[in-house]
Amino acid sequence: MALTPEEMEQIPNAISNAFSELEIGIFEDLIGRIKENNEITGTAEYDIFKLIQLGESEKVIKNYVRKALKITYSEIEEIFGDVFETGYNRDNDLFKAVGADFIAYKDNEPLQQYIAAIKEQTRGTYKNITNTMGFVRQREGTNTWVPLTKYYKDSLTRAVIEITSGSFSYTQVVKKIINEMTNSGIRTIDYASGKTSRIEVAARRAIQTAVTQVAAKVTEQNMEKLHTEYVEVSWHATARPTHQVWQGRVFRWNRGKDTNNKTQDITGNQEYRPIIRGDSKIIEVRPDKKVDVKKINTYPGDVYVSGNVDIKPRALHEIYTNTVKALKKWDVSKDRMPEIRILSKEELKAYGKYDAVNNVVYYIPEIANKDIVGQKGVTEYHEMWHMKQAEKFRSKGWNITKENYSEYIRELNKECKKTIDVLGINEYNVGKISDYAKKMLDYGRYDEVEAEYMTIIKSKGKEL
Repeated sequence: MALTPEEMEQIPNAISNAFSELEIGIFEDLIGRIKENNEITGTAEYDIFKLIQLGESEKVIKNYVRKALKITYSEIEEIFGDVFETGYNRDNDLFKAVGADFIAYKDNEPLQQYIAAIKEQTRGTYKNITNTMGFVRQREGTNTWVPLTKYYKDSLTRAVIEITSGSFSYTQVVKKIINEMTNSGIRTIDYASGKTSRIEVAARRAIQTAVTQVAAKVTEQNMEKLHTEYVEVSWHATARPTHQVWQGRVFRWNRGKDTNNKTQDITGNQEYRPIIRGDSKIIEVRPDKKVDVKKINTYPGDVYVSGNVDIKPRALHEIYTNTVKALKKWDVSKDRMPEIRILSKEELKAYGKYDAVNNVVYYIPEIANKDIVGQKGVTEYHEMWHMKQAEKFRSKGWNITKENYSEYIRELNKECKKTIDVLGINEYNVGKISDYAKKMLDYGRYDEVEAEYMTIIKSKGKEL
């Protein structure tokens, strides 16, 4: 971490060493993504944001990457572009602070808050975050604190820091940690109770519990700052029947004042987040479908997420960033940034949809998964091309309304048919764009064909 000697004294060695390892891991991940894509992707930008949260500066980050990739100063500037100017929009103030050599620890509130949560979780020791009582058996019949046991507990601590800092996913970290430990010879973990667990079972259980607990400490700090006393309990489809009655619901948080309070029982081993009542609204997705959405206040624009959606911060960031980049790519003014609404796939019944009447774009969380959509960003760029089409008509004096929307689509398709004819797109080669483009050509939806062509072919510098 970028800390002065005086500031280092404020953070015990156990935690500063863990953060140093975390920082190196983030740098390695960032360099790997730049090597693969030759540009700053949404995930790479998130890596940069996490490095800035750890106190690194623009200068340090660029120099580290430049030396690792063995490229020139001009090449590094070309790769990074204006990422530090546009910033990671969830925390623009943090990006603005990177002009200095580093962000001082006393000014780095996110890092202070996170370390405070770890301090509380470990009762001031900053060690063994998972509080595991498990040990590695050194020899038959002898249960003792051995170097391998220390390695096990230190590995779990490192895993929790990597996950709870938001730098790497739970799946990534757990898989890596288990592989490391099994390669080191650890196969089972013994407990004083006499029970023995396989390393993968013991590690997953300890990490998952600690991650929830550390996250809860941060959540409680945020609730104090927000002066809110309501929490929303997390929801997942495979919950046991006794949990289904309260998951996904809003409860009053008791701040530990009443040990018999039902909310405390519920949230003790369950993830929850603070909410401020009144920041939600009901939207009409279709005439027969209305959805309750909540505003995400950490973005400069209007971003809403359905109450039925569980989306990770990194995925939401990627979707938001890709939308901003698409607007820039298609030369649409950032002042015209559409409202973003994230719905479940059951609610939207599509990957994405642009509403030209209200200047709103809808997405589902799954578009952040390239295994589902083929390549990240494709949905955002597609829908923002539809916005580009609408902006072109607006510039001609059109006021697109619910009443004239059908007429707008007819006129738009006439224009798009001319465009795809000029491009030479026909029934024989449209399949080279995508199966979706082929289907839309058959339906006469030339606006969709044009959007697919611009997104998949033109924006990549390809040809049919």
